Amino acid sequence: MGKFVLLISRFDFAGSGNKMAEAVSLNTKHYVLPIITNPYLFPTNLRRVPSLYKMINNKLKTFSGDADRVQELVNKADIIHFKGDSLPTENFINGVIIPKDKPTIITVSGTFFRRGNSSVAHPLAKISEYLNVTDFRSTITPDLNYPEFDSHYIPHAFNEMEYKWKNRKVPLIVHATAINNKKGTKEFKEACKILKEEGIRFNVDIIEGEPYNETMRRKSEATIFFDQISELGWFGLSGIESISMGIPTIGYISGTSLKQGNIKQTSFIDCGKTIESLTETLRGLLKKDLTEKSKEVFEYAKNNYSYEVVGKTWGKVYENL
Repeated sequence: MGKFVLLISRFDFAGSGNKMAEAVSLNTKHYVLPIITNPYLFPTNLRRVPSLYKMINNKLKTFSGDADRVQELVNKADIIHFKGDSLPTENFINGVIIPKDKPTIITVSGTFFRRGNSSVAHPLAKISEYLNVTDFRSTITPDLNYPEFDSHYIPHAFNEMEYKWKNRKVPLIVHATAINNKKGTKEFKEACKILKEEGIRFNVDIIEGEPYNETMRRKSEATIFFDQISELGWFGLSGIESISMGIPTIGYISGTSLKQGNIKQTSFIDCGKTIESLTETLRGLLKKDLTEKSKEVFEYAKNNYSYEVVGKTWGKVYENL
């Protein structure tokens, strides 16, 4: 008989909590129920679980019936799985008590946990607090696997695997910007300018501020997808979406991420984090037939990010906890 796991997130903007729950529930004997406690800050086309709290007059409000319903689920659950960077305490949800003898997991994603972005991971004594209140720790991006955190890198689960890559006479490079402009869009534009001046033929599509479905449609047309050259040195959901269509995807991959995630190989293409290294990487790719690379990328996506693979990985964790 499987275990009942309550997956609690304060926010789940990219839907990774929902996808994790579906991956496990569809591919193992365990059942994972996701609960998101706070309302969403911007509209999305992704399917959502209704939030526990409501925003009324710019203040978070909850009602006793909602808290009682969640408390009942907490009491029934075999495992409490927290997703997010906040320290999971006994009073993680207002009005709900998490039993201290209940097995607990924390999966951090990085917005507040990443060093240099906030004080959550500094000083090191802060990390010890996570160790004291959880039985298992995981990260969604490998650069967060700090040695003293004693955690495991378990990537995003993604279920929309469909090979869409096509070889074009004139290659198309696609890039989707970020709200905080930290993906290297400026450097990407400069690299493309240099290559155009060299007489290399290619087209560029920079996606900005588009709905999810339109973004995915335009990404699916890419010969090459440029994801990021951010300091995290790894890929988020946007890069996973592109390789899941068989699109050769480039970005900065740090040695730290590879080492801390215990990653032996990857089909993501490292372009460094300078204009010069990005230009050189794009120049080399634009001169190649990427057919075989595209097939390799798609297989990598299936073997690392599919619902079946990620779901069974989490299933083993739950089984052994």
